[in-house]
Amino acid sequence: MTSALACVGLEVSDETGLDWLVTSAHRAVREIGVFDGVHVGRWQDDSGAALILGWRSGELLDFIPAYTATRGGLLSDCHLISESVAAAKVVDAGGRQLTAIAFEAEQYRQLQALGEPAGGPARITALGVDVQVHPDADAFAASPGSQLDPAADPDQEPPPHYRERGWPWPPRLAAESFISYGVFADPAQARPRARLSGTVLHRPARRAPHLRAHRTAVHRRRRPHRRIRGRPVPGRQRASRPASARQHHQRHRRPVRRHRRPHLARPGA
Repeated sequence: MTSALACVGLEVSDETGLDWLVTSAHRAVREIGVFDGVHVGRWQDDSGAALILGWRSGELLDFIPAYTATRGGLLSDCHLISESVAAAKVVDAGGRQLTAIAFEAEQYRQLQALGEPAGGPARITALGVDVQVHPDADAFAASPGSQLDPAADPDQEPPPHYRERGWPWPPRLAAESFISYGVFADPAQARPRARLSGTVLHRPARRAPHLRAHRTAVHRRRRPHRRIRGRPVPGRQRASRPASARQHHQRHRRPVRRHRRPHLARPGA
């Protein structure tokens, strides 16, 4: 099981890394608008990984990991069912409902401000926090991963109505299937979780360039650093040094290698 940040290539190992990530993204964010007094902005890097940030009076309130996906669905009757989770009908070009979906909405503050259901083309990203890969549809159909209940025992006697109708036991999902759990839950308890089975059509290789920069930054911050003729070493800003590093510097004055200052790519760069 992995985190949503790791799914989009923004994995961090501790609170220090998380603070560095969101602070750096906040500095390079592209503001979208102000909704009920909260500024909303988007940061993304060249890999397509993104963060949706909300802040007020310079204080960061929250963030949502996102990904720059292509348009892949039409939604109607899109409305919030909890603070940031929305539900909608997935429809075809003629407006016929195909399924329903509950998801974490990047634009939940915009939906709150709108105050009425919305619809239109959507960019839907599924973050695979628990993924199984099978060579083909037949292998999937024979695996426990295709069972509606993964813990079901295939050797167990099927219920009578299954035998009467000749239904397979245990019940299994098709190779192309989707179940959104949040649609069936109490709205107050709804979570943007789903079970998805599908065919991989394309797998582009993407790397989040911030990761190498972050490792360099953490390595750099753990080492003491000197001053030359009363000026900071090039590539460093005194305000960005943690207190522990400044205290360490006062006790230990020894030279260190100079590093270029890491940075995140600005949107559109």
